[in-house]
Amino acid sequence: MTSLGQTGLDQRTVILFDRSASMLQSHQGARKIDLAKNLFQGMSEQFALDPHMSLRFFAGGTSSNKMIDCQSSKIGLGVGAARSAAGISSMIDSINAVGQQTPITYALERAQQDMEGWLGPRKIILISDGQETCQQDPESLAEAFSGAGITVDTIGIGPPGNFAQLGMIALAGAGEFHLAENLAALQEAMATATGGSSTGAALPIRVSNATRQPQPAARSKELPAALPDPATSTKVPLIALPPVAKMLLPEPQVTTNAPALAVEIIFDASGSMAARLQGQTKLSLARRALAAAVPGLENPSILVGMRAYGFDQSLNKTPDASCPNTELVLPFTANRQATAINRTADALSAYGYTPIADSLTLAGHDLLAIDAQKHMIILISDGEETCGGFPAAVAANLRSLGIDLQTHVIGFDLDATAQQQMQAIASAGGGQYFDAADGDELGASLMRVIDLAQEAADPWDMRHIRPVSGGPNLEQATELTPGNYTLDRHLPKGEQRFFKVTTKLAQRALLRGVIQSRKAIIGNNGANSESSVAHAGFEIRLFRPDGSEVKGHWARVYGARGEQAHTTYMDLSGEGFYFSVGNRYDTVNKDALFGLQIDEAGDLQVGQDAPKRVEQAPNLPLDRLVVGHLGLADRYDSYRSNIRAGATELQLKIRFTIADFRYQVDIRDANTNKRITRLTQQTGASDAIIPLNSATTAVSLQIKDNNPSLNAVFSSYTLKLNYPPE
Repeated sequence: MTSLGQTGLDQRTVILFDRSASMLQSHQGARKIDLAKNLFQGMSEQFALDPHMSLRFFAGGTSSNKMIDCQSSKIGLGVGAARSAAGISSMIDSINAVGQQTPITYALERAQQDMEGWLGPRKIILISDGQETCQQDPESLAEAFSGAGITVDTIGIGPPGNFAQLGMIALAGAGEFHLAENLAALQEAMATATGGSSTGAALPIRVSNATRQPQPAARSKELPAALPDPATSTKVPLIALPPVAKMLLPEPQVTTNAPALAVEIIFDASGSMAARLQGQTKLSLARRALAAAVPGLENPSILVGMRAYGFDQSLNKTPDASCPNTELVLPFTANRQATAINRTADALSAYGYTPIADSLTLAGHDLLAIDAQKHMIILISDGEETCGGFPAAVAANLRSLGIDLQTHVIGFDLDATAQQQMQAIASAGGGQYFDAADGDELGASLMRVIDLAQEAADPWDMRHIRPVSGGPNLEQATELTPGNYTLDRHLPKGEQRFFKVTTKLAQRALLRGVIQSRKAIIGNNGANSESSVAHAGFEIRLFRPDGSEVKGHWARVYGARGEQAHTTYMDLSGEGFYFSVGNRYDTVNKDALFGLQIDEAGDLQVGQDAPKRVEQAPNLPLDRLVVGHLGLADRYDSYRSNIRAGATELQLKIRFTIADFRYQVDIRDANTNKRITRLTQQTGASDAIIPLNSATTAVSLQIKDNNPSLNAVFSSYTLKLNYPPE
């Protein structure tokens, strides 16, 4: 049963289950979908007894239309619904895995809606075998849920190494991530998440703010949470690091009270939008396209309003009555813009005439009253002006209003004449024209226009995140703590700025660089500007404590906004390191974004690195799953294990987080140094039976990084050495 919160009310729990086709894949001899169905069948009585626990499915879309499939979710067992164990069991039997997309963000939104109005504790338990495929940001949504009192736990079904995003979702949602490779582990994970108990074995990983992204906080003095052994539940004081995930651009620091951008969408609800295309009305297709694209406008720096024309069915369908029908149906808002737009669009009906010129005129006056740095009109229409106006002339006139205004136009299923008129409107309005022949193209065009809005809402003075100067050389390097930074000025070609980082033994520093803008142009007269076409770029170079450069492990990032690269430094001495930011070949824009993250990356326990020399190797307990890290400067890990008298075999299992990590394993008699066996050309995982001489009382095990030395690969791994089952 669910627990009681401080309000005295039961906890309301929504279990989200991923029905994407990848759940048909097998792992450890069982299909992932079957593991989940067995789990739910075992919970059927719990479902029947607890009216506050619900089950929602997502990722079931099979239309091959990404926009549609990215909004696929349905309730399997609703809160408070009539329940019986037999009925629930029948429903579970019918679960299948068919989906072509994995809309985790959309599923989280629907789960939150399922719990709206509940005053007691609320929790979402997300079960998946993958990550978001619909270009949304579930981590930010989970963080918002956490602030609203909703906890988000995640359970990854399958092998380790695929769940970096699920771990970050749990971190952002103030919950826990659980790894489940088999049914027992899945049962234990669910029991932990729901506050029950189980005899199974799971790998719960408590995510701590020490590894939070994209803005890492100062490291906690507490040890990272343990990774339990599936066989013994004995904890070890390390957590396996996930693969390096893509860094999200942080929210800009607003330097003015005025919003960066005010956008007015002009939406065509004229009678022609009732025509059918692809088996649906064009109005329905336009609503779907809006729903998929407008989450990109959810930015506190963007005010959004919506105007519609031709929708009022109470008017006579004549030019005199219908042409004046253009209204601001959604006043400007900076709060939950996507929800407001979708709700407004859903209420519109296709009916009347097409007064584009009057709508543009009124939109201009709407925007003139909004105090924003930039203004934008987005016109969506399936036909030309039908009310005698001259929309291109109006668009040109709007440019003379004294505000920074662009008018972008999307033509939907237009003939050649209408296309020419729409192109003329965009050209006169200083914007771009996008043509869309069907619903898919309409969605893609809206996405491109939303991208333009996002860029417009990102003025130069809003992209500075904790600006720092850096030192002119290593001796005067500026010391940095974990976090995200930009520079305090543009750098000319060839100049580097230097920084110092304090790390401890067996800690890994992750440095990531992200492009936020275009190339900086530094004028001879001191005036600076930003190129309209040329890409930006910069380099991050690493230096050891003695000042020597770590050759071959630098990161160079170049390209459009959002392009990124990373490099890492493994501290094997406890003396820290240095790095520089610059560009030997070009200028560096002062908004070059670089992030520093520090993680525990030892072997067996925090602050310990397993050495190369086996005579110095730490003791590896048998029958216990342990965590280690290998790569970069740390190319060897050695361990020693004592063996019981008369043992003739050992069982070895190794799993690297990076699936294509290359390595070899050398196993010897620890007393005689005689080789027992060598596993060569290993990639990602090893399972082996090691034959022993009955006189052997101890073995040494050395794992060697076999990746090319210039390939800066670093990975966590789990290691278990035990006796085979009798």
